[in-house]
Amino acid sequence: MGRFDERLNDIVESAYYVAPGVLHRSYPTKANVWSIGHPWIRNDNDIIVTLDILIFKLMKAYMRSSALRKAALRALAKTLTVDELFYLKEQYALLEPNKNGTISLDSIKAALTKNATDAMKESRVLEFLASLNALQYRRMDFEEFCAAALSVHQLEALDRWEQHARCAYELFEKDGNAAMIFGLFLNILAISALNQEGLSLLSWLSTFNSSHSATFFASWNATHNNPCKWDYIKCNSNGFVSEINITSIHLFTTFPTQFLSFNFLTTLVLSYGSLTGEIPSSIGNLSSLVSLDLSYNALTGRIPPEIGKLSQLQLLSLISNSLQDGIPTEIGNCSKLQQLLLFDNHLSGRIPLEIGQLRALEIFRAGGNTGIHGEIPMQISQCIELVFLGLADTGISGNIPYSIGELKNLKTLSVYTANLTGEIPPEIGNCSALEDLFVYQNQIFGEIPSELSLLKNLKRLLLWQNNLSGCIPGSLGKCSGLTLVDFSINSLTGEIPPSLVNLSALEGLLLSENNISGKIPPFFGNFSHLKHLSLENNRFSGEIPPTIGELNELSVFFAWNNQLGGSIPSELANCKKLHSLDLSSNYLTGSIPKSLFNLNNFTELFLISNELYGGLPSAIGNCSSLTHLMLDSNMLSGQIPSEIGQLQSLSSLQLSKNQFTGEVPKEIGNCTRLKIVHLQENRLQGTIPSELSLLKNLTELVLRQNKLSGSIPTSLGNCSGLTVINLSKNSLTGEIPQSLANLSAMQDLLLSDNNFSGKIP
Repeated sequence: MGRFDERLNDIVESAYYVAPGVLHRSYPTKANVWSIGHPWIRNDNDIIVTLDILIFKLMKAYMRSSALRKAALRALAKTLTVDELFYLKEQYALLEPNKNGTISLDSIKAALTKNATDAMKESRVLEFLASLNALQYRRMDFEEFCAAALSVHQLEALDRWEQHARCAYELFEKDGNAAMIFGLFLNILAISALNQEGLSLLSWLSTFNSSHSATFFASWNATHNNPCKWDYIKCNSNGFVSEINITSIHLFTTFPTQFLSFNFLTTLVLSYGSLTGEIPSSIGNLSSLVSLDLSYNALTGRIPPEIGKLSQLQLLSLISNSLQDGIPTEIGNCSKLQQLLLFDNHLSGRIPLEIGQLRALEIFRAGGNTGIHGEIPMQISQCIELVFLGLADTGISGNIPYSIGELKNLKTLSVYTANLTGEIPPEIGNCSALEDLFVYQNQIFGEIPSELSLLKNLKRLLLWQNNLSGCIPGSLGKCSGLTLVDFSINSLTGEIPPSLVNLSALEGLLLSENNISGKIPPFFGNFSHLKHLSLENNRFSGEIPPTIGELNELSVFFAWNNQLGGSIPSELANCKKLHSLDLSSNYLTGSIPKSLFNLNNFTELFLISNELYGGLPSAIGNCSSLTHLMLDSNMLSGQIPSEIGQLQSLSSLQLSKNQFTGEVPKEIGNCTRLKIVHLQENRLQGTIPSELSLLKNLTELVLRQNKLSGSIPTSLGNCSGLTVINLSKNSLTGEIPQSLANLSAMQDLLLSDNNFSGKIP
């Protein structure tokens, strides 16, 4: 062996070097003990062993290893025989263990001092002692020494290496360590080549409870010097981990405390990862962190106040977890924060006033936390860069602060389904960038402020289900970019102002459940992009303007429960995309335009409680997508067309309280999705068709007060989902079929005022 003051690498190459001769089992005449592997693979008992400096280098690596790797090395050491441990036993003896068979830092110091030169005493001795400083407060026995002094790379050259590794793997698991695949166990053994950040990552990897870990993290290999080439990892120019980005992989583990010493980490993204447990307070140690995204996990506990130590933080996303307690006041210390995303948790308490210290904040979303209460703090106006304020589905109450008008960059104000009161402040007209105003489902009262007309960028205005009163401001017509207006479920009065003609970009106009009166303006036909027109439950009068037929994009038109008269304009058939039409509870007259039944997209037709007459045209069979046909309480007559059997999607057929004659068409049996058949109070004759038994989804069959005769079809007992059968006030005869007793879901069976005979089943 060389002297201690010679260059170490000249003697032993490195602690992880395996000479090519070893790999091929070819040894030269002159070979040092490390080039042939430790002498424990030899049977030469006469060898003279001197203190080996490489032992200390291996011990240094061991002392710095993770607890997981130490456990793996201890398991590996247990697989070696006495002969294979000969060399390590001799090295241990040179350290002069005490009578209890253990060594200490003093033992190592004495051995080094005894064998080293003056030069070594001044440099290498101090270096090695410093690296083994952890032994200052404890002792190491021979078993641990063997684990610490093993060279895994040289053991890999042994013929019995795989047997050793397999045995070690079994011992490792029996000792109660975390379950892992064999390949990861080998990686942990080889980890000595990897820097501390890589060690930490592999340590965290060992905690995953995912069966996909081996697939997704195959690149996480301990043979690398650092993790910079691993998937999901990026490093800075100095080789330190700067970004960890793992998303949409179910890890089933806790937040990685192993990362908390990553001093150069700027981005940590662990979203959609099934993470559990709490966010540790030591998160505050990641002083370089710029982006922290832990969204869509199952994290619990509070948001640690130590978050406030992250002075470089620009993004904090904790969306959709189970976090509790309040938003920490310390969040105000994150002066560079641009996005604060906390929605869909279980947070409570008030919004801290310190939110106003976040002058760089652009997005603040804390909706979906029903426990958050109190008012929107006035200090929010100090967040002058704010673009999005989202507090929907919370307990936020009080007025919208007048200071909101100072947010010149605000594009979205979303505080719906909350407890806001008071009036909409006119200062909101100063939010010149505002595009979306969502304050529906609150208790806001007063009039809609005319200052909204100042919002030239406004696109969506949703104020429904409040206590708003007064008229729709005519100045709203100046917001020509509006695409969606919803004022439903308020107490608005007056007529629709003519100035709304300028809203040519409208896609949705919803004014239902107010007290708006007057006529439906013909200029609605100018809204060429309109898809949804909802005017129900108001006081509209006059006729439906034929110009509605010019709305080529219209898909929904609701105007039920008004005072509309005249006929249904045939021009509605030009709305080729129309799928839902409800004009019920008006005073409409005339016949149903046949052309309506050429609308292939029709799914719902509701014309209940009008004064319509005429027949139901056979063209009804063209509406193959129709699910609901409800024409009750009119004066329709003639036969129910057999073509109704072509409506394969029909689930509800309600034609009651009309003047239909003829038989119940047997073709109804082809409408296999039918759940409800209401044909009562007509003039239908003939028998009840047995084909009704084909309707396996049928729940209600009501044929009351017609002129039906014959017996109840026995096969009706096959409709096991029936809850209501009402055949009263007809001329039915025969016995009540025993099969009806099979209808276990039956709630109402009404057979009165017929001519039945026989026994009650």
